[in-house]
Amino acid sequence: LSSLLHTRASEGKETHLPVQGTSMAPLLRPGCTVVVRHDVRRVRFGDVVLRWAPAEDATAHRTLLVHRVVRVGRDEDGLWFITKGDRWPRFDPPARLDDLVGKVVAVEDSQGMIELGRWPWPLLGRLLALRSLAGGILRARVGRWRCRS
Repeated sequence: LSSLLHTRASEGKETHLPVQGTSMAPLLRPGCTVVVRHDVRRVRFGDVVLRWAPAEDATAHRTLLVHRVVRVGRDEDGLWFITKGDRWPRFDPPARLDDLVGKVVAVEDSQGMIELGRWPWPLLGRLLALRSLAGGILRARVGRWRCRS
């Protein structure tokens, strides 16, 4: 799969991938297809991306995730991104630009297509990222507070 994605990216082609989980519901549900553009230079807060996540253990392979960017930063090594599923309780491990496969530009299902770059989706993406970011921080702080009692 990695070589296929790399080939599609080098040819400048979009990739259509089926959605399997529910961490991004209700926007993405099993049965939907995401359209991924392999240009990560303009990924911003609130965008939905296809990214590689580290393996759970040393014997497993890396995992592909379709999650929303909830934080972007820069350090001496370059840009980094924090992603999170809209319905997922935890933040994903930080990602570097090399971990991003592409930006999800559309979602297709049996009822049609949603283009995420067209109004009102960019605004909704930012609002969902703010909600997701706030919820993740709150859960982390409450969890630490509970551990002390």
